[in-house]
Parts: sequence; C-alpha cells; structure tokens
Amino acid sequence: MSYELKDIGEAKLILGMRINRNPSSSDITLSQRAYCKCMLYRFRMDDYASTSIPLPVGSILSIDNCPRTPKEMDEIKDIPY
Repeated sequence: MSYELKDIGEAKLILGMRINRNPSSSDITLSQRAYCKCMLYRFRMDDYASTSIPLPVGSILSIDNCPRTPKEMDEIKDIPY
C-alpha cells in the first residue's frame, strides 16, 4: 500500500497546540493558549478576570517544596491551595 504526500509547508497547529519557531536559535515551542481558551469557554469561565499567580516567573516546584514535619504541615493546613 502506498500513499501520495503533498508538502503544504510548515505546520502551525497540531492537536490544538500552536507551533512557534525561532529560526535564529532553532527553538521550537508549543503553546496551548487556544486549548485553554476553549476549556474556559466550555466551562463558562471565559469572561473571568485573569490574575497573576503568587510565584515569581521561572519558579520550579518539586517534592522538596512539600511540608515534611508535623510542624510544617500544621503551618499550611489553612492555606487553600
């Protein structure tokens, strides 16, 4: 079995993700902005006001950030996130 292929240029969107290319650094990044907007619309949250998260840009979260001792767990018990 064989298939004919047609070159229609570089992909710009795949599985709902926008493909961004930076030719000078050869970087390729994927953006899920459209998917996020679709989900917000689906759950009727598309007119909500956005807000910043309480972390500096570039923060890396890991299991090491989790509370370990009973004292640490008690300190965060009333924090809703």
